Amino acid sequence: GASTHLKVVVKAGGAEKASLHIDPSGNLTLEHVGNLVVNTDGTAIVTAGGAVEVNAPSVTLDTPQTTCTGALTVEGLLTYQAGLTGSGGSGASMTGALSVTGNITSTGTVQNNGKAIGSTHTHSGVQAGGGTSGAPT
Repeated sequence: GASTHLKVVVKAGGAEKASLHIDPSGNLTLEHVGNLVVNTDGTAIVTAGGAVEVNAPSVTLDTPQTTCTGALTVEGLLTYQAGLTGSGGSGASMTGALSVTGNITSTGTVQNNGKAIGSTHTHSGVQAGGGTSGAPT
């Protein structure tokens, strides 16, 4: 039998403004000139068997709470403006230089090159007077 194929085209002034194309395999393509607005009073769900890709000059998520349930990879600069907090997992690790402007408050052991430098560290070679003690032990 013949394959089902559907293409709906909207024209204005002779120019194509929008088209909806469903090919025989069931692939759907929507093309249009202008804005696309989707409004619903309910929940919007996108389910895909493959990857989902959004290509745009910028994307804004305007919501009071955003949850990512899997790993998140940021390939560009990560900038945050309202603080940063986290818990759980196996801790945090960074590679590269770190610059902090402001105070650092911590609980637990602070280490530099494997040596404790927090409130519990000790020094060898301590002498009374104006001398300099040895490196942390």
